Amino acid sequence: PPTDLSRRVIWSDLRFSSNGISVSILNFGELVALCRSPGLLTIRGANGVGKSSLLLDLKRHFGSGAFLLPARHRLAFAHQRKDLSTGEMLREDLCEVDARIQAEVILLDEWDANLDSENQQAIMEVIALLSARTRVVEVRHRDVGA
Repeated sequence: PPTDLSRRVIWSDLRFSSNGISVSILNFGELVALCRSPGLLTIRGANGVGKSSLLLDLKRHFGSGAFLLPARHRLAFAHQRKDLSTGEMLREDLCEVDARIQAEVILLDEWDANLDSENQQAIMEVIALLSARTRVVEVRHRDVGA
């Protein structure tokens, strides 16, 4: 059944790609079905169309089978945060998620916001490793190459 979160989603204003290929997803059930297999699912859309709400609804749906890493978080990770850039911290966070978290779905909310191209590339390499074994759903802040 729809939740308050899914009522905030404007499906017609979202774009989806699975492993780099554009896909049409018209509702939450189709999204959940796609999340049942490994790979990378990217969600794009303008501010206010419900991208983050959609991630929260996926977290609610999958429960402990999903791990959500918000854009700005204060989650406790084992590595030291001193002297690391934002991109370096995020890369370390994702490596720790890979090593310690057994999740069916990993949800990443605008991980690329405010990162330079070097850090984006390093993080995309970690995401590629993760998505080989599990479904990674990412909300991207900007289009590739933007």
